[in-house]
Amino acid sequence: MPFKINLLSNDRILIEEWIRAKYQREEFCHPERLSYITGHMEGFLLKRGKEDSRFYSRKFILDEVDGTLRYFVKEDRNPKAILKVPELNVVLSPEKIASPNSMQLTFLRDGSTRHIYVKHENPETIINW
Repeated sequence: MPFKINLLSNDRILIEEWIRAKYQREEFCHPERLSYITGHMEGFLLKRGKEDSRFYSRKFILDEVDGTLRYFVKEDRNPKAILKVPELNVVLSPEKIASPNSMQLTFLRDGSTRHIYVKHENPETIINW
């Protein structure tokens, strides 16, 4: 009996992004290109707005201790979102944002796939994130 997969549309999006990462961008073939930073990292990235396509400066904090990525709309307030790193899928996405220094962060929330699009003017900064 052949194996059959019944995919939800959200699952299909994640699978398509994984295929692009593996075969189109070859993200898994060249481990020497990857440079991971451990510990704690914080800085500002330009995040695409939910209601419009404009980009707004947002503070992001990546913390290895609690395994989260947090972003803030206002620095002195609570985070807008706290994302668990093991549940995040992150890919470079210059085609989707029309910027060579951009990333797509994909995660599940309340049973649906969500995306956050960020970019930075400096290519090294986006790669380090």
